Amino acid sequence: MYIRRDKSNLHFGRQARRRGGNTIFVIWLAMMLAILVLIWRFENVQSWVLASVGDAPTATPDAVTWARLGERAYLVGDIEKAIEYYGEAARLAPNNIDILFEYGRMLVYRSYAGRNYSFRVEEALGVAEQAIDLAPDHPRAQALMCLALLENGRSEEAISYGLRAEQLAPDYAEASAYLSMAYRGAGRPNQAFQKADEAVVKDPNSLDARRALALGLAFVGEFDAAVQQYERAIQIHPRFDALYFELALYYKAQDNYDAAIAAYDQVLVMEPENVKAYTRKCETYFTMREDSLAQEACEQANQLDAYYPEAWRQLGMVQYTSRNYEGSIESFEQCASLQLSQAAQAALEQIGRADQVSMVQGVNSLDLEAVEDVIAQLGLQPIPLSPDQFGYEIECWYIRGLSHALLARCDEAWPVLQEALQMNPDEKIKGFINQGLMSCVTYEDEYTVDQIPTPIPTEVPAAEPIDIFDAG
Repeated sequence: MYIRRDKSNLHFGRQARRRGGNTIFVIWLAMMLAILVLIWRFENVQSWVLASVGDAPTATPDAVTWARLGERAYLVGDIEKAIEYYGEAARLAPNNIDILFEYGRMLVYRSYAGRNYSFRVEEALGVAEQAIDLAPDHPRAQALMCLALLENGRSEEAISYGLRAEQLAPDYAEASAYLSMAYRGAGRPNQAFQKADEAVVKDPNSLDARRALALGLAFVGEFDAAVQQYERAIQIHPRFDALYFELALYYKAQDNYDAAIAAYDQVLVMEPENVKAYTRKCETYFTMREDSLAQEACEQANQLDAYYPEAWRQLGMVQYTSRNYEGSIESFEQCASLQLSQAAQAALEQIGRADQVSMVQGVNSLDLEAVEDVIAQLGLQPIPLSPDQFGYEIECWYIRGLSHALLARCDEAWPVLQEALQMNPDEKIKGFINQGLMSCVTYEDEYTVDQIPTPIPTEVPAAEPIDIFDAG
């Protein structure tokens, strides 16, 4: 039989009532104590409650925390994020040489991403100067200055800083690695190889040492050995995309184009929107004369970033060989427009008129006519057309001129080809320019041989494509 004990006499009602009163009192007392504790620890409890809903005030990370985040970003291959983190660390700890070194090195690494990131080496030089001013006898400050000067095209100056870094820290592998690269930049292959070899001995797991040795070996034509060193460097840091780009370069030097394409594809596995990788694939397919694949890769690059001049240049070259001269002119104009815009901004900064840079930035940099108009308004014409000064892609001038000539548009071809002659072309390119100019002399009465400032071709070119690319 089921007994309702709450109703049963066996429950002893009086004792139950007393126990219930005690229980209520205990509960009340516990609540009061809890309230007192809450009042006493109000700030801590407030933080805990806020955290539970996601609005808790977080502690400000210190410089070391930011530097660790920078290191993690670097190890996963996100150099841009690494720069952001190391930059914040350097802001919080401007006297920390180790942080400044890593920050400067990340800036240099990012400059390898292509022309649009060349400003990073100038920033790296500023960080190196800061480190030298702070601690002129610190080996990492000297090593960073060596690397920054090298990447800014000042190899001879870089050598002295590399030597000083070695003197301050004889076992410092990066000092020897950067000194090796400075010797390479100065055209001293034997010293470059020697210092790179020493760097690897000092630290076989140094990425910079392995890369320096690869560059030194490639400099003397030892491409097989260079490839091996790059493969070893990739084992050390498999997510550093610059290694794959450089490795692919030496695969191509061995005519191993499939391996080069595989290297670029590996970059795209890590970074599916890497414009440089698509552009390099386009260039490689073009060398292989796989023009349809080349065009596909270039167009993909342009879709991802319409402001990458190398991709427009390479697409124009593909279109030219396909006799799509209208298309090639358009692509080369995009390339030239972007480069003139960049050159105008650099020229304004060099002559102390940085406040007018916004005028150039305010026009569509893909509109060649608009860019040329604003350059004229600013009184910058003529902007120096030396590739050494502004890194122009000369193909965007001379092949564009040839395309106009082949379409019988000598009024367009002539000035563009004349501009190309100002870019210090090599003799082979000069020959192509001359052919284009001579075709205008041959087929247009208003142009004469006397207007051609360079040696005249011995043969009059036919009215057909000028074969500027070797087949096969």
